[in-house]
Amino acid sequence: MAKNFAFEIEKETGINVFSCYQCGKCSAGCVFAQYMDIPPHLLMRLIQLNLREKALYGNTIWRCGSCITCSVRCPREIDVMGIINAVRCIAVKEKVLPEEKDEYLFDEIFLDMIIKNGRFNEVLSVIKFNLKSGKYFKDADLLPAFIEKGKLSSIKSKFTSHKIAELQKKIK
Repeated sequence: MAKNFAFEIEKETGINVFSCYQCGKCSAGCVFAQYMDIPPHLLMRLIQLNLREKALYGNTIWRCGSCITCSVRCPREIDVMGIINAVRCIAVKEKVLPEEKDEYLFDEIFLDMIIKNGRFNEVLSVIKFNLKSGKYFKDADLLPAFIEKGKLSSIKSKFTSHKIAELQKKIK
């Protein structure tokens, strides 16, 4: 008999996935859900139903931005992001990597940014991803939205006024 995936996840995380009653709040709050083949609440259901391969081979675990919105929104206080990370770790151990190398690349960039800076920066992650994937202008259309929402100010805050002045001299 195949090992029960829900119990395997519980052993890894200490989280009982059967606490999830499929309200869908995790998926409703997920900013990346539209890019996932299986939204977070359905990933939880796949785990509950012991559909291990569908959970491991879907793109959800690679497209998760680890923003913890799903976990915060859960009325049952389930760490959905922790479960997604556990499924991702199992996939890596079993060498079940995404078909598109870009999905794994985003995960690497995200984790590297958190380790080095202690926080995630959307603009820098887009720039790094586009440079490393060779898709240099892929998200150029996002620039106006970044400016409008004040996302570029987080880049500016990394530089002191002295360094900004130096940079401006070099540009002129």
